[in-house]
Amino acid sequence: MSFPVSPTNGQIAVVNNVAYEYATANTSWTRVLSIANIIQANVISANVLNVVQAFSIAGNIATANYFIGNGAFLTGISNGSGSATSVTFAATPPLAANIGDIWIQSDTGIQYLYFNDNTSNQWAEMEAYQSFSSGGTGNGNVDLTNVSSDIIPSTNNSYSLGSSGYQWKDLWVSNSTIYLNSLPITADGANLKVNGNTVLTTSSLLSFSNLSVTGNVTANAVYTNNYFYANGAPFPQGSNSLPGTTISLKDNVISTTTLNQNLVLSANGVGNVQTNSSIMPSINGVYEIGSSSLKYDSVYASYLYGNVSATNVTVNTGGFMKLPVYTAANLRTYTGQVGWVATVSNSTTPAGKMAFWDTTNNRWSYVCDNTAV
Repeated sequence: MSFPVSPTNGQIAVVNNVAYEYATANTSWTRVLSIANIIQANVISANVLNVVQAFSIAGNIATANYFIGNGAFLTGISNGSGSATSVTFAATPPLAANIGDIWIQSDTGIQYLYFNDNTSNQWAEMEAYQSFSSGGTGNGNVDLTNVSSDIIPSTNNSYSLGSSGYQWKDLWVSNSTIYLNSLPITADGANLKVNGNTVLTTSSLLSFSNLSVTGNVTANAVYTNNYFYANGAPFPQGSNSLPGTTISLKDNVISTTTLNQNLVLSANGVGNVQTNSSIMPSINGVYEIGSSSLKYDSVYASYLYGNVSATNVTVNTGGFMKLPVYTAANLRTYTGQVGWVATVSNSTTPAGKMAFWDTTNNRWSYVCDNTAV
């Protein structure tokens, strides 16, 4: 190896593992101490150290000026911000920090990196190159019982929280926003919004701008400010009627929209119209089952109360026809009609005789002997 062509005063060159110092006074190179001793003892003090062949150093190389490599200045280990990286070992972070600086918390040994997250500058715990587990089971799970930083996946849209077989029980979010495929779901304490549209309020009503359902909609109540569509036909606005029919559904009432129109309940084929509860009229003693011209063929009942009009009334074997029971004095207060019968509880022996309305004498008479009650 040759010496530098244009050396400066005090410049040191290492040639064949021998160090030489240049002196401009006599334009000559003078051999200096062993290069190994000089470097290991950190005692080289020169304006310029020029190494013309590779050599190894067991200690550190320090300079108050510049390192030069391949003819270019190395202006410090760059952190991307134009300033040298600073490492601070203290209980609290340094007040003045540059992007890329490192702070080692002296109480815990945790390392933090000062960086910009595209919003602000902040300290964040550096990743540790070691494996964590929750109980030493070797399953590779991370212990998240005490997290002091953001949890961000290393690859976008690749990892999941939980699985179909192992699901989280609850999700607690304080900042009121969850993003699903970049679509924000927010809550303000009174309303739940999807992409800014309110879908649920404190009144527990689901609200949608548009709702399209391919199946059935089951709910206690469904409201709209516009139209309902069923089988492609719209409900008139503000109406309870079913499209294409004269049927109205409102609350628990089924009625017709046409005045004095019959409401027909008809099963398909030979099926029956079945009820799972009692059928009660809304007003007592006003409505009828059947009419004088449209009668049921047969009525099967365990008991019949009130006025029954029929061509024949049959009581099956094992059953009984029960007549109304009166005392003699009470029965005499009623003016009967032909065909009326009753039982007198306190009749003369035997008690419980049957009485009928006697139109000849215009009184109640006993069936057994036609005597007056």
